[in-house]
Amino acid sequence: MMRAVTMIAWIGMTVLMTACAGNNATEEDNVNGNIEFSQLAQGNSSDVKAERMTVVRDQQALDRIWSEVRHGRERPAVDLESEMVLAIFMGERRTGGYQVRVQEVVREGEGFRVHVRMTAPGPNCMTTQAFTQPWQLISLPRVDGPVEFDVEQREVDC
Repeated sequence: MMRAVTMIAWIGMTVLMTACAGNNATEEDNVNGNIEFSQLAQGNSSDVKAERMTVVRDQQALDRIWSEVRHGRERPAVDLESEMVLAIFMGERRTGGYQVRVQEVVREGEGFRVHVRMTAPGPNCMTTQAFTQPWQLISLPRVDGPVEFDVEQREVDC
């Protein structure tokens, strides 16, 4: 009986200590972990006709990207000294129902690996019968190392 009580107390302390330690993690502790990012903007209409993924680290490049997607939108503020922007374009599609979405960003050595999901409508989906160009812009902590993109293609069954 005493052994069971000791074991339960030990498990409880371990869980509590792990939970508290997780709240104090620093970016250095997260060497190969997930990186937080924020969505700046997304849409289904742009001037970009081909699939493209771009890393933006300077104002001139950000202005160029924004000119391709703005369509009446005000550009969000980004501090390019401490942040960078990833622009993901799915390219032109013949109908609506397509979507591009960053799923996660993971630190990998001196850079990041970005997991992107591109979703297409299945054959039974009702879609807008118009050309679309899905895109997403995200901001995340700046690194000067390489940024690699992994793209997952997925079809939605409506």
